[in-house]
Amino acid sequence: MIEAVIFDFAGVLTTSPFDGIHDYEDRMGYPHGVLRRLMIGDYGAHGSDHPWHRLERGEITAADYWVDLVERCDASGYPIRLEEFLTSFGSFQPHDGMLLAARSLRPAYRTAILTNNVREYGDMWKDMIEAEDSFDHVFDSSQLEMRKPDPRIFLHACEVMSVAPDEAVFLDDSLSNVSGAEAVGLVGIHVEDHETAIEELASLLREQGNSGWPERGAEAV
Repeated sequence: MIEAVIFDFAGVLTTSPFDGIHDYEDRMGYPHGVLRRLMIGDYGAHGSDHPWHRLERGEITAADYWVDLVERCDASGYPIRLEEFLTSFGSFQPHDGMLLAARSLRPAYRTAILTNNVREYGDMWKDMIEAEDSFDHVFDSSQLEMRKPDPRIFLHACEVMSVAPDEAVFLDDSLSNVSGAEAVGLVGIHVEDHETAIEELASLLREQGNSGWPERGAEAV
């Protein structure tokens, strides 16, 4: 029986933070994807020393990361103007439908955010979606010093929430993170389209015979 629902932050509770990078690449005349690869590397790699992964584990500061990124972009032949590049993330916004569904699950289900994130940006992103008031738990990779898809982070979340892994659903827009969660027993939902994912979650809860899926959440689909 499902007792808990765990949400990724960026790309699930929000629109994709990376959409604006394509526009920046267009302005610079770069092929799509080149800056994202330089920025985050192989996102699903476990135990990687890529600077982005170290940043999400809280091992380096955001300032050190951005200096390193500029240097790597220069060396790769795809230089960036950092201030303009950071501005390209301006279209990153909360996703109202997913937030409504997530908030509506309480108190019938325990809810949490499990995010790979950056220590220095914690107040900003939490305030964006009123995270502390809207969810029972918030798990931030930079505070825990481990990042998805490390299996330990999923097991830690379940332990803190007092649920077995098979009693929790996990939603993420990264397939590697969903696979990591499923590997330790959680039920995974890959968020490629927000509305489809909301309906998939609602269907899963209905199929399991769980009570508590709220009408307000259903209207968000």
